Amino acid sequence: MKNKIAFTGLYIYNVVSLIYAETVPLQKRYNELCFLTSHNSYAAKNHGYLYAQQKYTLEEQLKKGVRGFMLDTHLDSLQNVILCHRSEAVTRMIRRGKAPLLLHDELKVFCDFLANNPTEIVTFFLENYVSAASLLDNAFKLSGIGDYILTPHDWDPEKEQGWPTVAWMQQKNKRLVIFNSIGRTDLAFNQWHHVAENQWGTTYSRRACKERRESFLCRSRTRYLYIVNYFPSFRLNFGYSYHHINSIHLDRFLKNILKGLDQGYARNRLPNFISIDFIDEGDALKHVINYNNQHDNSSAHSHLFRPLVNNEL
Repeated sequence: MKNKIAFTGLYIYNVVSLIYAETVPLQKRYNELCFLTSHNSYAAKNHGYLYAQQKYTLEEQLKKGVRGFMLDTHLDSLQNVILCHRSEAVTRMIRRGKAPLLLHDELKVFCDFLANNPTEIVTFFLENYVSAASLLDNAFKLSGIGDYILTPHDWDPEKEQGWPTVAWMQQKNKRLVIFNSIGRTDLAFNQWHHVAENQWGTTYSRRACKERRESFLCRSRTRYLYIVNYFPSFRLNFGYSYHHINSIHLDRFLKNILKGLDQGYARNRLPNFISIDFIDEGDALKHVINYNNQHDNSSAHSHLFRPLVNNEL
């Protein structure tokens, strides 16, 4: 199938092999696609977490089709970069005494995945507490994944007025994009300079339709990517019906948020990432597929994934 790939909103393959597969032109830009994203991706039952926000390990999530991963990065007492929520001590408590996952080890999973799936694109959103950029970048370089990373030196979205096409990313083999919450590094983009994001930690639609503070402070910039968060705060999650949250509640919320964030500048703008807890529950995949299949009319598709510009400033 010339110049096209199979795409479910989760998978990008050269062969139509999936039940919901459609074709997306390779000339579509990275910022014109939607990806299912897991919130606190590492905090999974299958990683030993007593109080989890996902069921599956990172490797299993890749197999399930997740392509966006929200990861909290900290340093342990040995100066290793670890994946944990709040602190190493808290993580040991909720992992039955086990140490937090090492970023270096988990990156090998992603490295193998990208090597074995040469058309796939993966995105990391780092809530980063490692102030020394060299320590964070070294963890990526030492894992062997460095060659796959689309760095700020490879591509400037502001200069290029958007992100590269799927074809470009595949041909250059730059298929891992990293966003850092505390600024640009040699390997990572400054998240808030490039990504607009709604308020996290709530399923109350009125509050969730607000722009989160860090994103709001950069609203004068032109941004080409948009994350929609929809998950409760991190807490003992007894009593939550995630199937309900990720189905009926998510459907209602997406209709509301498409009316626009606080200033309305994201009105009817489709998200590039839908981030939820428990990706295996509910209908998030249905929405991702639906958004990605709205590409038959090129001009309409471009408007639906248009740059986010706040013209009221």
